[in-house]
Amino acid sequence: MKKDKCNAFFENTNRLFLCSLLLGLVFFPALGFELPPGMQPVMDTTVNDIFNGRFERALALADSTQQSDPASPVGPFLHIFILGLRDLDRGGAARDSAQFMQSYAQTVRLIAASERTQGRSSFSAMLLGFSQASNASFYLNRKQYYDALKTGLDAIKNLKQAKALDSTNYDVDFFLGLYEYARAELKKRMWWALFWYSGNAESGIQKLRNCGNNGRFTAAAARLSLADIYIREKQFALSHNLLDRMNVTYPGSRFILWKRVKWHEDQKDHAATAAIYDSLARSYEQECPECYNALYTRNQQVHLLVEAHQIPEAEALCRHILEQYDPKTVDGDLYRDTQKLLQRIGRR
Repeated sequence: MKKDKCNAFFENTNRLFLCSLLLGLVFFPALGFELPPGMQPVMDTTVNDIFNGRFERALALADSTQQSDPASPVGPFLHIFILGLRDLDRGGAARDSAQFMQSYAQTVRLIAASERTQGRSSFSAMLLGFSQASNASFYLNRKQYYDALKTGLDAIKNLKQAKALDSTNYDVDFFLGLYEYARAELKKRMWWALFWYSGNAESGIQKLRNCGNNGRFTAAAARLSLADIYIREKQFALSHNLLDRMNVTYPGSRFILWKRVKWHEDQKDHAATAAIYDSLARSYEQECPECYNALYTRNQQVHLLVEAHQIPEAEALCRHILEQYDPKTVDGDLYRDTQKLLQRIGRR
């Protein structure tokens, strides 16, 4: 049982920090580099497209940006995060891993070229750190933990340097705060082995609050991460208020809906959680019916309906899922789990 709880902790923590890392990065418009006139509206549109699931349009904008200024790292920088967030949102490993790594290498090369001519600034150090954090999340999602750790530590080193170069750069506090909170959580869970480990949860949370209040680029991502952390800390009212504020700007965003799922799960409100899974499933079925999360959200909805004792609704949804999805083209484990669930419902 303890082993299962430990594994669940690491899986949940991986998802939290993978999502938080990537979400934070798309809010950074790389103002340390010379952007062509009119670039800010393009950046704003890209962020809105990502939060609203319009990934292909966001990728087209990133490609157009790169073509308009091949010497700027902005285009490939955006490209790697759009790819990462698209695959995270849809529940699968990176579909375009070669393209992801190519864009990452190009981003790092262009940053280095810029620093050779303009010198290192807080913004360029931050951009490099953000890019490395994205690469670390890529490795983490593929369970390449050694590469993820090495690249992640390099990212933290550059972000700390960015903060040292400009103490008013609150955007780096997003990652530094998240990192400190993660260290504190790891120490709390494994105190018997990591009693010497530094990391203070409240200090990490305060950094995220500072970023959420003062950050120029990552404020919204910090608030989204805080909403998740508040759930972990059982501060449900704070989490609920943050999610409501986020929903005003990005109504119907799946990133926000996933946080609401976790909120209601912790409240043991099975019916409400099932309803949110229904909203997620409808969104996935409309946009990418073949992706993993389309079936996953329906499968989870059925489980929650059973927990809420809504048996007729659960049985009807099971039959709908098995009729709608082809077992040859979807995740086999999810499909078989739905079949077994229908059999159990039938024996009630």
